[in-house]
Amino acid sequence: MVPFAEIRDAKNDYNLNIPRYIDSQEIEDIQNIEAHLCGGIPGQDIDALDNYWKVYPTLKTTLLKPKKANFWDLNCSKDEIKSFIFEHSEFIAFSNKMDNLFSKWQKKTVLTI
Repeated sequence: MVPFAEIRDAKNDYNLNIPRYIDSQEIEDIQNIEAHLCGGIPGQDIDALDNYWKVYPTLKTTLLKPKKANFWDLNCSKDEIKSFIFEHSEFIAFSNKMDNLFSKWQKKTVLTI
């Protein structure tokens, strides 16, 4: 919602062009040249996954190892990442918990004929 005062303001002069009021730009994907040239995963990319590290506290240190200042390397091959994560004990425990919650919800809300 855009307040009428903002539309009326001299800088907008009653212009109802939507992009004037809504930022539709996507977040820029920052490239790390050092990582491209020297290898490793930049720390800022790892930090961006913080919500996952909170759910799976030991996965980060199991999946990754420090390479150099603010860079990480994988503890497995790129082809093994998916199975490495899916077989991790914290991932399995969280998945089972979500399956149980969904099952309980389903029993309460789905009508059986």
